[in-house]
Amino acid sequence: MNRFYLKDRFIRYSLIAIGVIVVLSLFGGFLLDWHGFLENVLASIAFSGITIIVGLYFVDRLIEHRQEQQWARVRLLTYRGLAAHLCDMAATTMVAFPYGDQRPVGQILDGRNEPREAAVAGFERLTDVLRNLTDSQSRTKSLSDMAVEFYEMVRWDLGQIQTVLTPRLLESATDQKLIDALMEFDHAHRALYSAILGHKLAVTQSAYHYIPDLIAAAGHIYREMRPHWERAEQDLA
Repeated sequence: MNRFYLKDRFIRYSLIAIGVIVVLSLFGGFLLDWHGFLENVLASIAFSGITIIVGLYFVDRLIEHRQEQQWARVRLLTYRGLAAHLCDMAATTMVAFPYGDQRPVGQILDGRNEPREAAVAGFERLTDVLRNLTDSQSRTKSLSDMAVEFYEMVRWDLGQIQTVLTPRLLESATDQKLIDALMEFDHAHRALYSAILGHKLAVTQSAYHYIPDLIAAAGHIYREMRPHWERAEQDLA
């Protein structure tokens, strides 16, 4: 005979036997002293109910607290990584494009390793500088050619933001404004990539147009992320 069949029969008959014993015990206790038996049953039910409620309340709170601590560490590392990639990407514009005002990049890099309000202003100023840039100052390369080179230099940063850090933040309890900023950045990234493909295939000279939009979206992420980053630093200090 199949041993699994025997095991199933044993479990089934054991449960039936236990059920019969419980019923007979309840019936016998009720017949012998129904008043005392009823008091004991009610006391047992009350004690079990209190134990379950207290256990669920404190155990659930403890589990939730531990999970929140774990997520807090993950979020802090994610904020730090995201800030580093955003600031490094913005600083690379100084290498790729011929603009003279380098003060915004200095402000941005000051906020690379810790949340700073000045970095938000740096992103805004850099966006304005890039929007006002109209001359490549080169005989062989246009601004769109430079945009292609810039994209190759920051491809790793963009990939980390899009495929690693953004999913991490979306998985945790993230503020809706920060989620919107992440989606805006993703849209700006895709628009730049499409423009670069068009420039490579048809020399459209339109790729650079999307660089300021990407930096503006990066600044938006940094602005919305900064208070969460500060809070995470304080919680785990």
